[in-house]
Amino acid sequence: MRTLIEVTDHLRLDYYFVDLTVRQNILIIKSLRGLVKTLSAEIPLDRIEILQYKKNERYSFIYEGITYTIVDYGNGVLKNFP
Repeated sequence: MRTLIEVTDHLRLDYYFVDLTVRQNILIIKSLRGLVKTLSAEIPLDRIEILQYKKNERYSFIYEGITYTIVDYGNGVLKNFP
């Protein structure tokens, strides 16, 4: 599912338009083709450190010190999420 994701580490904050999928208990994040800023990550769901739901309907999780926030999502993006 295509969505907007916010990625925060200790030095910066970036936004990416990505495609999210879950396969074999791995969250796969890939930037949409043709965009200048790209992101590619495969995150095992059992290695996510913190998962939280914010009041404004945003899901955040931390993996290897990087915070990922799913900013905007449609139906089905989070149905396989923990």
